Amino acid sequence: MAAAASARKRATVTSLSKDVKGVSVRMVQVDGQLRLTNTRLDRLEEAQRETNVRLDRLEEAQRVTNLRLDNLEEGQRRIMAVLEQMDERQHGIMVLLEQMDERNRATIEAVFSIRDQLLREIQQVKTELGGRIDVLEIAVRNLCVEVRKHSEVLAQHSETLLQHSKILAQLG
Repeated sequence: MAAAASARKRATVTSLSKDVKGVSVRMVQVDGQLRLTNTRLDRLEEAQRETNVRLDRLEEAQRVTNLRLDNLEEGQRRIMAVLEQMDERQHGIMVLLEQMDERNRATIEAVFSIRDQLLREIQQVKTELGGRIDVLEIAVRNLCVEVRKHSEVLAQHSETLLQHSKILAQLG
């Protein structure tokens, strides 16, 4: 009878030891998954910071381009005022000014073209980055959900481990 009880105790202890080992292995796995999730979150935050820096640079380039356009337009207005005040005797100078005006127009058109292209590119980048940010936000939300799930599983395993340890202490 005592031998049978001892055998049952050993079987119970062996079973509990296996359970504890299994829980320990699972806790190590969950810990690894949590570390991986934290690493992913760090990478996502870094990508978002880089995206914000790029957006800031694009906005600064747009502001500088607009200032240059304003300066060019003011220059063109001044040239036109000078041309209106000249008379027939200054025909040679007027020809030169007309040539300068044509060059300015070509420059303004080029700048407007560049500005339009920059605006399109900025809009495209904003659209792309907006989509990427949306994806990042979704990924962060999903990772947070995963972390919560893993934390709950870890808490359950810790509780089970505590219960098994108590049983072992009682049997030992």
